[in-house]
Amino acid sequence: GADLAPVGRVTRTASGGGVSAGMSPMKIAGWTSIGTGAALAVTGSVLFALAHKDNDAASSLDRDSYPNQPAYDREYDALIDQRNRKALGAYVTWGLGGAAIATGVVLLLVKPGGGTALVPAGPGDSPGVTAVVRW
Repeated sequence: GADLAPVGRVTRTASGGGVSAGMSPMKIAGWTSIGTGAALAVTGSVLFALAHKDNDAASSLDRDSYPNQPAYDREYDALIDQRNRKALGAYVTWGLGGAAIATGVVLLLVKPGGGTALVPAGPGDSPGVTAVVRW
């Protein structure tokens, strides 16, 4: 069988396979978050390109190729609705991708400190506490 890595470390197996040793869980999470964010950004770009294609298709509809105005309007409205859904998806995935990349960068830059503290939640004698976690 293969040797098992200690928790929080990636090491080589007894057979010589595996990845480089010594990557902390925070670095793994950071790089994973950055990679996920990049994938979301690419997905957003593809959705935006498809939305642009739908917009071009709506703009190039030939009114004379439809039997009447309502038929033309239905086709035009359908293309615009598709464009809007894809554009919204692009904006959402770009936002999520940016947030994931920012999170990954923070995870790579922050040094582990450990500990949890409870601090007052408000000024003066207000009730309640807030948990502050440091890593």
